[in-house]
Amino acid sequence: MDAVISQIPSADRVVIRHLRVREIRWLRLIFFALLSPCLLPVMLVAMFGPSGTGEDVFAWAYQQIIPVYHDIQIEIIDKKGAIAHRATNRPRDRKEGDALVCRVLLAARESARTVHEVIGTGAGGVVGTWDGTHHLLHPEPDAARAEATLTEQPGVTVEIDGAGVSVGEPHPSMGRTGAFVFLALLGWVLWVLVVTAGGRRVLRHLWWDLNGREPGRRVLRADDEGVHAYLERGGERWDELRVARGDIVAVGHVEDRLGYGGRVPRLGGCPIVITRSTLHPLRAHKTGGHPHSAAIAELLVAHLGG
Repeated sequence: MDAVISQIPSADRVVIRHLRVREIRWLRLIFFALLSPCLLPVMLVAMFGPSGTGEDVFAWAYQQIIPVYHDIQIEIIDKKGAIAHRATNRPRDRKEGDALVCRVLLAARESARTVHEVIGTGAGGVVGTWDGTHHLLHPEPDAARAEATLTEQPGVTVEIDGAGVSVGEPHPSMGRTGAFVFLALLGWVLWVLVVTAGGRRVLRHLWWDLNGREPGRRVLRADDEGVHAYLERGGERWDELRVARGDIVAVGHVEDRLGYGGRVPRLGGCPIVITRSTLHPLRAHKTGGHPHSAAIAELLVAHLGG
């Protein structure tokens, strides 16, 4: 991989290709085949049990025998449009994958090369374009246009003050009905949640849902200090991410992403903040690939002085 990244200065452009790859685990297949007589009761329950049970059980077994992996392929494209160099890497987790993508984007920035992020093997599927000639930032951010786009989205608010900008959107809660159902099914084990801070937060929010309190908000803020993403409800903040302004190298967005682990699902689009060591998908805004992920990124750049 290092050898291919070192070729970026000679490239016309670079492609980061995210691939969902299935591989048969033969030892697991043999193991399940040998255990099949013992698993007969489980298979019968799966076939004739409650609706959806069978699909879940067989999907789990299929995933164990033929797991899905997230491979990252780097392609160096020459001036003729041909692939001059190619390398594939299989990250162990999201942290490792994000660090690899970050290395490629930073190398492209230093060489003023454009990078296309693609999902799948075809010529299409482009989910993000990083223009290295503009330091991977939006070339001409228009804060007014981005704000107008965001305020047209249901439930999205934009607050601009002297220090920066905050974008908020509703954070789904159980609601009163969901809270009653949760209590009816799992109320007898709620005492376990008292021992951790996260568990006590669940109890507080459960009580607020029972009392019909307004749901929380997902908030993303950009100012002179940097980027701050968090969830907020009742004066409480959690799941916070802070990226200092001095650490930010670039800001952009992708229209879709692949996850790591499990079935390697599509996670939807989001703004991206890049530092010198990794990138931060701002998951506080689950845009699902909608156009306003681009507007959020544009608004961030405008208020970060990009």
